[in-house]
Amino acid sequence: MIKLQLFLFNIKAMKYTNYDKAELHCHLNGSIPINTILKIIDNNYDFKEHDYIIDKPVKNLSEYFNPWKITRLLPHNKNIFMTILDGIGKEMLADNIKYIELRNSIIYLAKLNNITYEEILDWYIEGFETIRTKYKLDMRLIISVRREVNEINEYYKILDIIKRKNSNIFVGFDLTGNETELHFSEWPNFFQNVKENGYGITIHAGESWSDENVKYAITQCKANRIGHGLAIGNNPELLDLCKKNDICIEVCLTSNILTSSVSDISTHPVLQFHKFNIPYVLCSDNPGIHNKSLSFEYELFENITKISNFAEVMYRNQLKYAFKNLR
Repeated sequence: MIKLQLFLFNIKAMKYTNYDKAELHCHLNGSIPINTILKIIDNNYDFKEHDYIIDKPVKNLSEYFNPWKITRLLPHNKNIFMTILDGIGKEMLADNIKYIELRNSIIYLAKLNNITYEEILDWYIEGFETIRTKYKLDMRLIISVRREVNEINEYYKILDIIKRKNSNIFVGFDLTGNETELHFSEWPNFFQNVKENGYGITIHAGESWSDENVKYAITQCKANRIGHGLAIGNNPELLDLCKKNDICIEVCLTSNILTSSVSDISTHPVLQFHKFNIPYVLCSDNPGIHNKSLSFEYELFENITKISNFAEVMYRNQLKYAFKNLR
């Protein structure tokens, strides 16, 4: 078993920093660097770094989401949003990331700022294009929708708006939220509309080891990629389903340990994905909250699998399964 200290903390993953990389599973609010948080947080709040950064496994996924309480305390306006994007862009540049698909909720941000979906989407277009120019980083957006909130009519409105805007910034939709929630009957129809309009579909499934959710994501919602997908590793039917349908798994090693979804990193399902030649890519999930780069995930992968010289192949796979190819 690999010692906890190896991946949790204070290791500078320099070995893979200079390799070109692409990031396909990265939550915007979980990617804000700590120095950016310190720059913009309200001075009236007694902020401690350990309130935001998770540096050891928590009891469950619910506890894992505590740092998002900090992001809700941040001032919210267009200038702050642009400062956050700049902080993320700078971190990605330092890790030699050439392409990134950030994911975030449009509804949440619109409500926080009391403006329309159209205005928020324009913020993204302006901000992402600025990052492209300033950092030579191809930044795209996956729009997050939640299982446990019946806002399907709002999601259709957002889909219609991004179709009209016809910007290549918007590349896909991500179904996220509590996996124990019952499947909402409208999801397959919604995702059929998403796919017909040329956007990618990624679904958080199997993170809590639910075989049923993975099968539903692939067979009913026609997902192109699966976020986490831990349940797939021990299920021959799901392994076969992913292989036959060329479904790519977004592997988030550090995240799976910190959420206590995986108790022993040396037995992570990525070993099965590799063994059975299932498409997968390494991702960071919430690099700001983990205080860990994508290069760190590469270092951890090498320690788990004993595979080296994989970085160039990984980059090709990341680009192959990027949603920009669908636009």
